[in-house]
Parts: sequence; structure tokens; C-alpha cells
Amino acid sequence: MAPMVVTNEKGKQVGVLVPLKDYQKMVKALEDAADERVYNKAMRRKEETISAREAFKQIEERRKRAKSK
Repeated sequence: MAPMVVTNEKGKQVGVLVPLKDYQKMVKALEDAADERVYNKAMRRKEETISAREAFKQIEERRKRAKSK
């Protein structure tokens, strides 16, 4: 099924109907592109990095300290 253009009563194009599978692919592509931009921005920084495991460990330690206060 091809995308269908939606028009108003004056014939002005106001929207598009696309099959759900196509829509889901577009959303996935947009999310992937956003993730890539965030990754690239982070990689341009000249900061020390830590592993995800270490990051989660630090987060849990902070949560425990916050609860004990």
C-alpha cells in the first residue's frame, strides 16, 4: 500500500497516511539517528569515560547513600 495524501475541503495537502509497518520503520530510523548524534557528540568530548558496569555501580552507591540519609 502506498502512502496516501490527506487533503482538506479546499484541496490543501494536510497530512499523509502510511502503512503502520512503514511508520514503525521511520520511527526506528529517527531513533537510531538521534542515538547516533548523541553518541557522536559524546565521543567529541575530551573527557574520561567509564564502562556501563562502573556507571551502574556508581549510581547504585549514590542511591544507597541517599536512602540512608
